[in-house]
Amino acid sequence: SDVYKRQYQRRVRGLSLLAMSASEDAGSDSEEEEPRIKYQRVGLTVSEILRRDSASALQVCAQFLVLGTHTGATYILDLNGQELSAYHAHSATINAISLDRENTFVATGSDDGMVHIRSIDGHIAAANFAYSRPILGVALDPLLSLIHI
Repeated sequence: SDVYKRQYQRRVRGLSLLAMSASEDAGSDSEEEEPRIKYQRVGLTVSEILRRDSASALQVCAQFLVLGTHTGATYILDLNGQELSAYHAHSATINAISLDRENTFVATGSDDGMVHIRSIDGHIAAANFAYSRPILGVALDPLLSLIHI
């Protein structure tokens, strides 16, 4: 029991050290403080969306968020939660979302057996692929924006 307790304490101490920022003194013998996390609530349109529907998938990049819902809707939101665009390409829960490396294309996979690929700005025609089973994961080629569909 004491052996397990010491191993657990070492693991927790090790994880705490990993979480410390570079500006904190890692060699200090004083009591270790909990790392502080900066966060900001996403609001605006997200609150309205989640009143009407439930989120089922989320993909985040440096410029925007892509939110998939249980009704099959896809929302593209800025980092503050303001809706940039929305579309309804599926008739069932969206299980997976993928972006290419340039964040130009988004792919969604759903319980309806469809994979929907489109450009974020909507300027390139969407592509749909039908499968006979629910889609649980999607992954776009990172270089898709160089190839185009």
